[in-house]
Amino acid sequence: MNKRPPYSVLTVWWMILLVVFTSCGVQRMAVDVYRPPEVSVPEDLQRIAVISRLGEIESQDIDNLVEGIFTGQGGFVQQLGAHQATLGAMDYLEYSREFEDVFRVKLNMTDTGHCEMPPPLDQQILDQVKEEYLADAAVVVEYLVTSNQSFAESRRVYEQQKKNEVWENTVVYNVGTVERFIAVLKVHLSTGWRLYDLRRNRILDEYESSDSIFWEVDGSSRRAALSRLPNKSRAVEEVGFMAGEKYALRIIPGWRTVQRTFLTGKRSYYKNIRQKLKRRMYGDLKEIWEQGLRSDKTDIRITSLYNLAILHEMEGDLETSRQMLEEAVELKDFSRARNYLKLIIDKQNTRGIHETDPE
Repeated sequence: MNKRPPYSVLTVWWMILLVVFTSCGVQRMAVDVYRPPEVSVPEDLQRIAVISRLGEIESQDIDNLVEGIFTGQGGFVQQLGAHQATLGAMDYLEYSREFEDVFRVKLNMTDTGHCEMPPPLDQQILDQVKEEYLADAAVVVEYLVTSNQSFAESRRVYEQQKKNEVWENTVVYNVGTVERFIAVLKVHLSTGWRLYDLRRNRILDEYESSDSIFWEVDGSSRRAALSRLPNKSRAVEEVGFMAGEKYALRIIPGWRTVQRTFLTGKRSYYKNIRQKLKRRMYGDLKEIWEQGLRSDKTDIRITSLYNLAILHEMEGDLETSRQMLEEAVELKDFSRARNYLKLIIDKQNTRGIHETDPE
């Protein structure tokens, strides 16, 4: 009669997996990685004109001005929102320092009636901008449509009222229910944008966007709550500025916070790696892992390649990151490096629109 082995096959497998897992520690943390622009802008486009196709605010009469202030709608408010959209775009484009000069161009136009993307600007107008302002490219607000909704509703809330002291060091409180009115304003804005390459007479980008902002205030009465809401035309300005910032982010690089998992290992070679990661001592870590590339130990080289790939991604050098991961997978085809390699390749192809932590 055969004796039963002290461990089942399943138990042995679990023990093997435990040894493998503990032999290669990991440290997951948030890092800032370079985000390439969604729209590739040629390097020779350095002077950027920002234009509102809706015309200029001063061309409106006083009736449209008053109507816009109270209703948050109409041609004046659309121009107001488009004006702020150009300022928002300029603010981000100038801050990025990717371009030599960013400036606003005022054209004698009154295209305020478009609710969807209109035909591109006439070549004559684009040539005028190029010649008079020496512009290389033009960011144009092609159309802007606004809508808003405001309402107030009552809510019953608990409010604690302090009473007088009834005796020394003792205070009586009365918790009662009071009625408060909540007022809400929602402003929705739809915009269309184009990026014109004036040097090559072509359209580099065509983009439509929808943005909304909510305000919520309270008051002792419905009227009091509504009176505390911001002016509707002012609200449109805020959404317009936000829309301009949003578009600028499409054509300039930036940074994005993502989760990345570093390999820390268990060898004495990796002593204090976790502490250096927590302190974000990336310079010291880079030196350690670059030394690890010259090691005759395969696991040290793999760990160094993988971690250096993360550092190169953080610096925006996706090609070097890809090469290091390909070498790591060639040394040992493990899922974490393979998944990370796929993420870097997708990021190169799709310009990093969607990012997740590779596992």
